[in-house]
Amino acid sequence: MISDFNAMNLKNEYFDWLSEQESFSDVGSASRPVVEIKTPFLDDFSDGIDLYLYPDQDGQVLITDNGYTLDGLSTKGILFDKRSKTRNKIMADVLDTFGIEKQMNSKKLFIITKRNDFPNAKQRLLQGILKIIDLTYTESKSVFSLFTDEVANILTAKQILYNRSRAVVAPNGRSFIFDFMIPTKRNGDTLVRTFHSPQFTNSAKVFSWDASYIGRFTTNKPGKFIAVIDDQNAKQEQVNDFIAILNSEQQSSIEGISYSEMNAKMNAFTNC
Repeated sequence: MISDFNAMNLKNEYFDWLSEQESFSDVGSASRPVVEIKTPFLDDFSDGIDLYLYPDQDGQVLITDNGYTLDGLSTKGILFDKRSKTRNKIMADVLDTFGIEKQMNSKKLFIITKRNDFPNAKQRLLQGILKIIDLTYTESKSVFSLFTDEVANILTAKQILYNRSRAVVAPNGRSFIFDFMIPTKRNGDTLVRTFHSPQFTNSAKVFSWDASYIGRFTTNKPGKFIAVIDDQNAKQEQVNDFIAILNSEQQSSIEGISYSEMNAKMNAFTNC
């Protein structure tokens, strides 16, 4: 009913949905409390991506994947060692973008944050994990190419002004990272994410839900959302399925553009 359509009802419906999709459990002990968060997202082994929260000093919390992301990739022969310079650059770029830490000789990815800011940290850690999996999904043997850099090269060549690795912050402090933020004169910012592996559809789900949330709860609405999808080593049906998932949420509208079509669709990225 139209009488039920208001901001508070939509907000409650969103958080009801979120509470159904994620579960929080106490898995530690009284002397060493640990909270496990089971997310609705799957890794490339079709296992759920789980995160863990530990109390840290001065009222802070540590949120981590306990090393499962990099451990899973290593079983596929995807290593981040001294010989993997390009892979290490990918890793360093992702960690820097999302504010994630990784200690030397450890596979754990983690963020230490204030307790009241842990939802934001959890979101950033999850986005970073999905980005790492996306970049490495099809590349167990060959050398990685930095797909985001390839997209940046095209934008630069076409004289499109942009900022890289920018965050959009919602009223509750939750932040959403985008690979490119393209300012326009009249229509608000164009927010762009790049996707190396359309086979990994979890990334499309995250973008769909993020765009839906931003559209509902942020004051400064972006002009539009764009997903640039690497179709150089993917079947067209995989790209089509990825684009369909991007727009599975009623509140989101995301334009999916294949990398091979970028030059033909450059008007979508204009600063006008």
